[in-house]
Amino acid sequence: MRSSAGGRGGSLWDSDLVAGVAFHARKCSPSSRDGHWIDSDVAAEDGTKLAYRLYTAPDIRSEASTQKAVVVYFHANAELCTDVEGDVAHFFNCGFSAVLCPEFRGYAWSGGKPSLRTLYADSESVMKALPDILSSVGLKAEETLVVLHGRSLGTVCAVHLAAKQAFRADALIVESGVMSLLKLPMVMQLGMMMPQILQALSAEPCPLRTLEEMGQVQIPTLVIHGDQDEISPVDQAVAAHSACASAAKKLVRYSRAGHNDLRYAAQKEYYREIKGLCESLRSGSKEVFRTQEESNDGFLSMLGGALRCFPGMRRCLSGNVSGNAEDGSATNL
Repeated sequence: MRSSAGGRGGSLWDSDLVAGVAFHARKCSPSSRDGHWIDSDVAAEDGTKLAYRLYTAPDIRSEASTQKAVVVYFHANAELCTDVEGDVAHFFNCGFSAVLCPEFRGYAWSGGKPSLRTLYADSESVMKALPDILSSVGLKAEETLVVLHGRSLGTVCAVHLAAKQAFRADALIVESGVMSLLKLPMVMQLGMMMPQILQALSAEPCPLRTLEEMGQVQIPTLVIHGDQDEISPVDQAVAAHSACASAAKKLVRYSRAGHNDLRYAAQKEYYREIKGLCESLRSGSKEVFRTQEESNDGFLSMLGGALRCFPGMRRCLSGNVSGNAEDGSATNL
């Protein structure tokens, strides 16, 4: 069984079984829309093509005195870079000039097959290419604020880059984050049905160390989560916020939000937080992080759900500071 399920070196973490749970890849072709986005790709360390879409605000080339800011957005495991199109206008209204959305291997027009083990190196390849990507739309990387934003499984990449410190980034957003794969309800349910699989995974080093890396993050960090998240329970966000080493950190919880409806359930409050972060980076103020202590109004045990992000859904299925943002939010994997 190990030889058929295992991947590199026979590790179960590299097996098709794990990849089939962790990733739900979809393909699409690059397109163009002048003044709205650029579709292209960068090369991974091994030469594999990694797709990306760069969404640009209408005023991106303006000579305004306001410092430009860009979001590097790593999406969830059943989303594509093209799915972000409906959200980018809100990010522009929050003060960002561009949203760069890189792809996992095997997604959109990327080459290769998705793998947990390649997430770190591939995200680093994107960051190495960031100066050239920004230059293509008239932005200078050294003069541009860079915010790393990960949603659900995409938080693995964003947190890794924030922790590395080899890449300049000004802030981190962890949305519906995944800190520990083995503690996700879907994985625990799988372990109840096939305990030998969970035992084998537990016995091998996990290729992802997201919660551990949160302890190395020193840039301003915003953790956003829904208390009703059935895919990645809110206790993963609480753990992320607690582990984060930044002196400027905030956990925002929405009591009625789940994993895939967070932006819909708390749209006004959600984008107010994003805008506040962007403005604080420009002004140098930490006021946006000075809020009440962690809210206790959420449920910490979520039983059901599945890791899968259904392609037909707007959001993928798969902190702690302001827990009373009117009604809700949700999160993703």
